[in-house]
Amino acid sequence: MRFTVFGSSGFIGRALASHLIEMGHDLFLPEKGSRTFQKKSLGHVIYCVGLTSDFRTRPFDTIDAHIFAASEVLRFGEFESFLYLSSTRVYQNATSTDELAQIPVNPSVSGELYNLSKLAGETLTLNSGGPNTRVARLSNVIGPKASIQTNSFVGLIAKDAAAGRVIMQTSPETCKDYVWIGDVVSILTQIASRGRDRIYNVASGRSIRHIEWTNALKISTGCEVVYQKNAPNLSFSPIEIGRIRNEFAYVPHDVRSRMPGLFGVE
Repeated sequence: MRFTVFGSSGFIGRALASHLIEMGHDLFLPEKGSRTFQKKSLGHVIYCVGLTSDFRTRPFDTIDAHIFAASEVLRFGEFESFLYLSSTRVYQNATSTDELAQIPVNPSVSGELYNLSKLAGETLTLNSGGPNTRVARLSNVIGPKASIQTNSFVGLIAKDAAAGRVIMQTSPETCKDYVWIGDVVSILTQIASRGRDRIYNVASGRSIRHIEWTNALKISTGCEVVYQKNAPNLSFSPIEIGRIRNEFAYVPHDVRSRMPGLFGVE
C-alpha cells in the first residue's frame, strides 16, 4: 500500500514514517516546500504539518502550515485518501468532546489562532471535493526520549529538570489527555486506509494531572519542582474516544505506566 507523509521531519511524522516502513508499505516523504508531489500518485496521504507551542509568535507560519500548504495538496495532489491531523485543543471552549460537538471560537483572543487555523484546515479538508478526506484530532502525543520533544509540555519540563529546577506556571491539578506515540501511528494508518467516518478523536480517554508528571520527574531526576503561587488550573475535559474504540477495537496504553522510562528510569 502506498502512503505519503507530509511533515515527516516532525515528531509525529517521523514516527509515522518509521511505522509505515516497518509495516512494509511503499512510502513517499516530500521535502518541506517541495512541489514534486504534483507529479506522483500519492496513495493515502497523511498531513502532519503544523506548529505547536510557538504559534503565538509565528501567526503567518501557523496559517501557512495549517491551511495554505494543505490546500495545495488537496487542490493539486492525486491521492486515494487524505487524512488531516488536527488537535483536540479545538474543544477548548466546547461543552462536549464528541466529534460532532459544536465548537465555539473567539478570534479576538490571540491564543485561539491555533484553534481557528486547525478548524479552517479541517473544513477545507472535509469540503474540498477530494476522495476519502478525513480529520484526526490528536490529544497530547508522548513517546520515548521526552526530553528531546522540547515543544511539548513534557519535553519542556524534562529540559528544565536537566538544569535541576522546574518552575510550574500552572496548577498541580491541571489535567490533560496524553496518548502514546505507538498507539497514534498505528491508528492513523488504519483511519487513513479504511476509516468509515470523517472525523476521529485520537486520544487515550484518560487525563493525567500535572502533579503526576512532576512527581515522576522528581523521582527520575532528583530535580526540584516549584509551583507558582495561585497558578491557574488549565484543565481540559476528558476526550471522547468511543468512535475509534467501536470501529477499530482501539485500546490505548496507559501513559502513566511508561512515565519512569520517559525520564531515564526503566
